[in-house]
Amino acid sequence: MTAVAIDTKATDPTATAPQPFTNRLLSVLQLFDRCRGAVAITSRTIHGIGRTEFAFVPPIRGVPFPILDAIRDREGLRFAPSTQDGGRGQDLPAAFVLWRLKEDASARRYVVVAEEQQRVREALAGFALPPAFFIDCQHEVVALWPLTAPLAVDKDPERASALLARLAERLSGDVEVTKDPTATLPIAGAIRSWNSNPPDFVDVIEVQPEARYTVEALEEALGPKGDSR
Repeated sequence: MTAVAIDTKATDPTATAPQPFTNRLLSVLQLFDRCRGAVAITSRTIHGIGRTEFAFVPPIRGVPFPILDAIRDREGLRFAPSTQDGGRGQDLPAAFVLWRLKEDASARRYVVVAEEQQRVREALAGFALPPAFFIDCQHEVVALWPLTAPLAVDKDPERASALLARLAERLSGDVEVTKDPTATLPIAGAIRSWNSNPPDFVDVIEVQPEARYTVEALEEALGPKGDSR
């Protein structure tokens, strides 16, 4: 993994060789299988021109062909972390943290600043519950903690937003993204950069893909409210 350098062998000595990317991507998409509503994904060209919106109704049995086509065409894809119904969030299948990392533009290709990578590693090292997945978009990194049961954000939005905000605060992530119900996260495709030709691509890293967490377990790991440790 280029952004946070997670060594799955160190995390799990029995770890086998990584699955093909499409299998790892499908594992993330299938987190939505017990959710109401549709999985919302947007696609843009590598230059940020145009916008295509997709909606897939779970369960998802294979990576949809429009996503595969967009990856082939070097487009960048982002997803809404909760399923959607008429533009409103419904179910959140996984808690998440997004980090936006500073890049060094002095080289021919943008490179994430090493201190930024270390900041993420240190934040995660001090947290009791490791994420199941990382999505590595170089200057954006997402960690996912799949839930044993989806959080109904349409019925209890305060609990969902409070959990995500506390996770972001505790792990030095982006708190603002937790306040925006229309915010999207990277999931696949080309990484937009003005000086990377050919482009780099988003990667999905499985750390503990079978792990599932209760909301209560995450809240307990976060400690009392106001505890930033």
